[in-house]
Amino acid sequence: AQALQVQTVQSPRLHFRVPESSPSDTYRGEFGQVRGFLLQCDLTFGTYPETYNSDQIKISYIVGLLRGRALQWAEARSRDPDFLKGTLHNFLTEFRNTFDQTETPAEISKTLWNMKQGKQTVLDFAIDFRTLAATSKMDPDSLKGAFTQALNNNLQDQLAFCPEPETLEDLISLAARIEKRQRSRPRPVQPCYPLALQNPFAQSASPPRTINVSVPQDEPMQDCFPTKALVDSGCERNLLDQTIVDRLNIPTTPLTTPIRASSLDGNSLTTITHQTAPVKLLISGNHHESITFFVFPSPQTPVVLGHDWLVTHNPHIDWKTNQISSWSPYCLSHCLLSANLSVLVPDSSTPDLSLVPSEYHDLQAVFCKDRASSLPPHRPYDCCVDLLQGATLPSSRLYSLSKPERECMATYISESLAAGIIRPSTSPLGAGYFFVAKKDSSLRPCIDYRGLNQITIKNKYPLPLLSSTFDPVQKATIFTKLDLRNAYHLVRIRE
Repeated sequence: AQALQVQTVQSPRLHFRVPESSPSDTYRGEFGQVRGFLLQCDLTFGTYPETYNSDQIKISYIVGLLRGRALQWAEARSRDPDFLKGTLHNFLTEFRNTFDQTETPAEISKTLWNMKQGKQTVLDFAIDFRTLAATSKMDPDSLKGAFTQALNNNLQDQLAFCPEPETLEDLISLAARIEKRQRSRPRPVQPCYPLALQNPFAQSASPPRTINVSVPQDEPMQDCFPTKALVDSGCERNLLDQTIVDRLNIPTTPLTTPIRASSLDGNSLTTITHQTAPVKLLISGNHHESITFFVFPSPQTPVVLGHDWLVTHNPHIDWKTNQISSWSPYCLSHCLLSANLSVLVPDSSTPDLSLVPSEYHDLQAVFCKDRASSLPPHRPYDCCVDLLQGATLPSSRLYSLSKPERECMATYISESLAAGIIRPSTSPLGAGYFFVAKKDSSLRPCIDYRGLNQITIKNKYPLPLLSSTFDPVQKATIFTKLDLRNAYHLVRIRE
């Protein structure tokens, strides 16, 4: 008999890696969160390829994490027997079409430019900004501009006096440090009472309103203290809080006769014993004055411009917007001064009159190039630009500039800043800026004011007939031609 040899062959063992980490977060169908959810799922599939080795397993894993209306969508689609048995690509395509809002690069850029910091801290806002910026195609300089204009105004004012950061990260870091410094300052806790010094106007005064008092940005920050003022017609004097007096080391002098300050019901608040030395006050960017304040404890309303100030300057105030709309003739001739002369050319230079006829030498001031390169002072006949009521104010747009145009723009900005023709601004309103080639191949800067012209009230008046204009000069043989230098900036706009 032959021996029968039996050999036992064992089947190979299959090894599966069981996921040790927690599963992906569930998804309830929120718009804007589908990409993060799918990213978590994709990372899980890549970490455990032996476990999730087929499209059906991956689809089952994703469906198992759905909740709410997302699960309702999957339940409705599962009635199609081929839906859950198809490819992962087809499943994700339909899933994204249902729950993912895909934005175009233009829409993302528009959203970035419309973002505002609001009540968020810089670091919290930077997270939202970075997240959206990562999906955009904006260049680094545009991202810096969008982030800067989204910050609160007080941060933009501080950044205007700092060297421009090279990168977006440097800009965020600088803004966060400035905000941290601002938040670390002690906040006043003393209550502020309605104030009226004893005067005949106190009983009939209207409720006080607040207007903004701003410092122009072409002044050095260390010499200026930006704050707000309360305009109170029921307050006889101009008041300044003791905290600001101490902080700025403003000299004070004692009053010969102390003044008793009382509330509207006649109760005594305090006694004013000191007044400040003359202080330079700048309002609305170009209103200069030297003013003396009475020292009064009012930390929440540090500056009060009272009845004396209103009588002196007689401003026209728009109480709906809490802004000064115009100034009195006194201010036009005394307070609203022109910008500083250009520092590029000495003011003492004598104009060249070699080509000017001797009959005009007594008018040598009008031939001075220095004076033509700076803004004239405000006068009662300043040009007024009236806008249509309720019209939407225009915003600026960006023009693509070549390298020569960018260099020309940098030169134009630096010279205009030095001449006082322009100044830094963080206003959301503006006009486009571009260049047009001249006959001599140089570039002429142009500002697109079409948006402003569309909402301007047009002044209509009859023009003289050409025939009537030429009649008086029919027999004339000699004519004088005047070429105005920098004429565009010699017409001053009313504040």
